[in-house]
Amino acid sequence: MTEGERTEPLYFRGMQKLIISKIGGAVDVVEIPVIDIHGEGCSTNKLIEKTDKIVSKSNTIYQNIWVVFDKDDFEDFD
Repeated sequence: MTEGERTEPLYFRGMQKLIISKIGGAVDVVEIPVIDIHGEGCSTNKLIEKTDKIVSKSNTIYQNIWVVFDKDDFEDFD
């Protein structure tokens, strides 16, 4: 889940393509990782709420969950 609706999802889709190009056919892969990307365009707290909602309603067991936002937009965020 990302703060931005366009730019950050493009970054992660690029990473997804790179990962697939590196592992696709080059090594024996038992299970191809699923990379689920959502660009939301909302505040940090709302991002966390939306992420929690997506994870709790999903049939997927996620190994890693990343929430991405621009820290410089949130001076008091720690």
